[in-house]
Formats: sequence, structure tokens, C-alpha cells
Amino acid sequence: PHVIVYMMNTVKVEGKEKWEVSNPDKITFYREPSFPGYLVEVTSTGDLTLENMTIDGNHKVDPVHGSLVFVNGGKLTIGNGGALQNNRLV
Repeated sequence: PHVIVYMMNTVKVEGKEKWEVSNPDKITFYREPSFPGYLVEVTSTGDLTLENMTIDGNHKVDPVHGSLVFVNGGKLTIGNGGALQNNRLV
């Protein structure tokens, strides 16, 4: 079965982190429709790598809300199998 995880608040990344899912075809992270904020904020000291996972902005359901990720002076790397989709750039 495919698992859907709804993200309901902003996760701050303030150091070096790697987010990876072992079975990326079986799980997707979605923005919870009522949450208007960024799902991830990479601060000035943050360094985030996404691999083998999808973060979905749920833009098809809720076209009003903004970007998935706010890189606030830090670094974001989208590696192998990483994806941001159904996102709105602001």
C-alpha cells in the first residue's frame, strides 16, 4: 500500500541533514490542505539534502498556498530520486 503523510507545520533545518526514504514508491509527503506555510525552512546554517523522497505541495487541491521550501541563506540539494512537486513559487 502507498502511505500518505500530511505535513502540518514548518520543519526548520539548522544544521546538516539528509532526508531519505527507503521505499520512495510507497510513501509521499503532502502539504496538509489547511496549512498555509512553508513545509521546510532551511536557515542560514542549514544544509538539507533530499534523496529518494517526494514532497508534494498539494497544489492541485489547494492552489492558494505558497512554496514548499524556504531557503533562508542555507543550502538545499535535491539528490537522486528527490522531488518537490505541485509547488507554487512565490
